[in-house]
Amino acid sequence: MSPTTETATNTAPGAHVVFLGAGAIGGTMAALVHRAGRLRTTIVDPWFQHVDAIRRKGLFVDLVSESFTTDVLALHVDQLGRLPAPADLVVLSTKAYDSEWAVRLIEPYLADGGCILVAQNGITEEWLSTVTDPGRLIGCGITNYPGECFVPGRIKRTPLGSNEPAFTIGELDGSRSDRVEKVAEWLTPAGDIKVTDRIWSVLWGKLALNLMSNALGGITGYTTHHLWSDPDIAAVGLLCGAEAALVADKLGIAMDPVFGRIQAPDMRDGMLGDDQAWRRAMAELNGMGGERVGASENKPSLLQDVLKGRRTEIDYLNGYVATKAPTVGLTAPVNAAVTDLMKEVERGAVERGPERVDDLRSILAAHRPH
Repeated sequence: MSPTTETATNTAPGAHVVFLGAGAIGGTMAALVHRAGRLRTTIVDPWFQHVDAIRRKGLFVDLVSESFTTDVLALHVDQLGRLPAPADLVVLSTKAYDSEWAVRLIEPYLADGGCILVAQNGITEEWLSTVTDPGRLIGCGITNYPGECFVPGRIKRTPLGSNEPAFTIGELDGSRSDRVEKVAEWLTPAGDIKVTDRIWSVLWGKLALNLMSNALGGITGYTTHHLWSDPDIAAVGLLCGAEAALVADKLGIAMDPVFGRIQAPDMRDGMLGDDQAWRRAMAELNGMGGERVGASENKPSLLQDVLKGRRTEIDYLNGYVATKAPTVGLTAPVNAAVTDLMKEVERGAVERGPERVDDLRSILAAHRPH
């Protein structure tokens, strides 16, 4: 389908939603919400060239089934004084390592009763509760919203990988609230949204998915198809997910199935020696890999960061599990080893590429469950 140019204004009569971070996730959400025309929508992003391109040409989004350009208002981070109104909702979709300064920056521009939806990789909701009033935060598991943003002003969406909702949102205290229902209604144009009273279970399930793909892609340069189809790389990924499941158990959190398919008990029990459980988990992961072909074969977000030459979120993914485990009396040696290897790639001590598969095999040999 040929691209179309949207001409909606930035003065819709509804609530004001600020998308703080407009990469593949935040940018796609902002474009779709803005196109619906029901809300005032503003993008704020630290990538200067991205904001500049959006201002000059609009934000182009390729959704696979269609493509369009929209004229959503875009501001640099030092231009918050130009916001057209206080923010009723901030969708925080910066990189995890930018979370603290981003929240502190936007807080003065929140409307009375305004809230922050934490739409990021990792479990930043946990420590952001020490940065701002936790009552302002709403948890968000981005469970099915793949995309890429390499070129300023242009976002490419890859096909959805399952029947899981795009987003699952909920109050951090597990309560049901009118404001979460309202936020879900506001953001419906961006994708299928589910409201839950089990947001921590969702967040840990999404974290496990990140552990199985992001750093492994950054280390090898492989897409999810190859990562989840190769038996050795997939096994390392499952071990990372299993360690996360054990930590979640200790925290009293029943992790949601990974991508709605890989059961946490299968990963956990498989790592502890249950061969049938391990085979079930591996079969599901290999099946997911087999489905990620053609347009569905996407680059994990951490690999995208490596290709852009930017800092990665490793400390908030595998590194998070490695540091969280000792606080509940456990260790997470596989996540720790993957974190160390990813950091070697990040600082240029070793080259990213297929040759790193042997390093992953060494990790697997040291911690293989059987």
